[in-house]
Amino acid sequence: MKKCGQTSRGFTLPEVIVSIAVLVMVITAASDILSNVIRSNADNVSSLVANGYAQEGLEAIRFVRDTDHWLGLDFNGAKGTSPTTVWGAKLFDAEGTKSFQLEKRDTVLTSCTKANLAECLPFSLKEIATAGDRQDLGKGFSREILVEAVKSAPTVASVDLLRVTSIVYWTGPNGQERKVVLTTELTDWKNA
Repeated sequence: MKKCGQTSRGFTLPEVIVSIAVLVMVITAASDILSNVIRSNADNVSSLVANGYAQEGLEAIRFVRDTDHWLGLDFNGAKGTSPTTVWGAKLFDAEGTKSFQLEKRDTVLTSCTKANLAECLPFSLKEIATAGDRQDLGKGFSREILVEAVKSAPTVASVDLLRVTSIVYWTGPNGQERKVVLTTELTDWKNA
C-alpha cells in the first residue's frame, strides 16, 4: 500500500543516458567481432579455393607425365627429337624452368584415334614466355605452374626428376596479395 505523499520513483535522465551508452558499447563491440569473423571466414574460403587450384595444377602435370608414358612418349612429352607433343608443349628442356598455363577444352571427343588424340585430352599446355605471367582463373584468382628439370648429377645427360610448383595468387580482404605455393617432385618412373 502506498502511503500518502509517496510517488513511485522512475529512472532519472543520467541513468537513462548511462544505460544507453553501455548498450551502444556492447552493440559496437559485438558488430566489430561479427565483421572480423565474417572477414576471416571469407579469407579462409579463399585460401581453400586457392589450395584447390594449386593442387589442380600439380595434378594436371602429373596427368601429363602419366599419359605420356601410356602413349609411348619420352619423359618430356615428345617422341625422340620431335618439338611437338599431344599436349601442345614439352614439359621441360634439358636445362632451366618452364612456366605453363592450362588451357581447358570446352568439348572433348570421346571417339579417339592417334590422328585426333589432342582433341580427346581435357586440356592443353601453353608455355608462358614471360616469367611471372599468370593464368587468370576467374573470381580474382590466377595461377602459375613451373616445371623445373632436375638431373641426378651435373654430368648425367638425362633428366630423371621434375620439380613442379603450382602458385595461386589472389587479393586478400585487406587488399594485400596472397598466394599458395604447392610443390611436388615427379620421377621418370617409366625408366626407373
